[in-house]
Amino acid sequence: MTAAHRVTFVASQGGAAQAGVEIGDICTSVNGGAVSTAKQAASEVRKGSRPLALTFLRADIAMSLDEGFHMVKYDTTDVRPPYK
Repeated sequence: MTAAHRVTFVASQGGAAQAGVEIGDICTSVNGGAVSTAKQAASEVRKGSRPLALTFLRADIAMSLDEGFHMVKYDTTDVRPPYK
């Protein structure tokens, strides 16, 4: 696994943070489909039906989360986090 698909930003009030996603976690699948890059994961999240099933790896421990209806939507297709 590379740092290319590690979580680098979690909105503090977003669904991911509420579900326990942390910076450094690695997204391994979106709705059951394997992802290997951050760009691929972001694309699958954008086009995936809701609620999303997301799987992450943390320190060699796999965890699965059900995203529910708490996904944050920005009015852009840019995959970078908003700047403060």
